[in-house]
Amino acid sequence: MGEILDALTRLHLNERTLVIFMSDNGPFLSYGDHAGSAGGLREGKLTWFEGGVRTPCLMRWTGKIPAATECREPGNDVFVSAVSACEIAIKRQ
Repeated sequence: MGEILDALTRLHLNERTLVIFMSDNGPFLSYGDHAGSAGGLREGKLTWFEGGVRTPCLMRWTGKIPAATECREPGNDVFVSAVSACEIAIKRQ
């Protein structure tokens, strides 16, 4: 991740690039202990309980997202939100 951020700086693309670092939704509990952990959250992948839908997410967009900003709102559809933030029109078929 550091090399990617360094490259964005070197290429002067920081202010034009939204960087999103996140995980997939919850662990596959049916695979046992080696498939991850939801910590203290209930259930995992393929469920609507917190352990299945809560995921860590870090975003960086220089000049747009202030440092140390914290959002506790759910971001269920990152693609649509990112496209909207970038002011890109989505062509629906």
